[in-house]
Parts: sequence; C-alpha cells; structure tokens
Amino acid sequence: MKSKPKQVAKKSPWAAAILNVLILGAGYLYVGKRKTFAYLLLAGQLLCFVGWYVLGWAALTTRSSNLYILLASLVLNFAFAYDAYHEAKQ
Repeated sequence: MKSKPKQVAKKSPWAAAILNVLILGAGYLYVGKRKTFAYLLLAGQLLCFVGWYVLGWAALTTRSSNLYILLASLVLNFAFAYDAYHEAKQ
C-alpha cells in the first residue's frame, strides 16, 4: 500500500517579505529555508536592540551617524525582505 505524499503548503511571498521587514530572519523561518541564516539574523537584531536600549543614543556621537545607521538598517531590512519574497515564490 502506497502512502500519500505530503503536500507542502505554499507560503505567501508577501507574508515572508513583511515578516523580514518587521523581524530580520522571520520571513526565512516562515518559508522554512535558510534557517541557520535566519537564526543568525535574529541574534544580530537582538544584539542591536540590546545595544540601542542599554547604551542609548548617547553612545552615538553625531546626528549624521544616527541618520546613517537608520538608513543602513532600512536598506538591510528591505534587502532581506526582497530575498525572502523571492525565496517564498520559488
């Protein structure tokens, strides 16, 4: 008697992208791909948040560095969202 093959539920590319914007790595975990990469992203984001809250804005010396960090974070978030979108689409 043959067993039926498991059907894999198709994941929403938009959900993966949005999850990766909100929490780096969450989109990868949702899709079920690149899990090690996702856990590393989550750990890195956790460390960043801890640094921001423990050290506070006083650790950053100028307004231009604050703007640079904000822009860099946005670029990274959307880059990972784009990647998660395409991973889920495959």
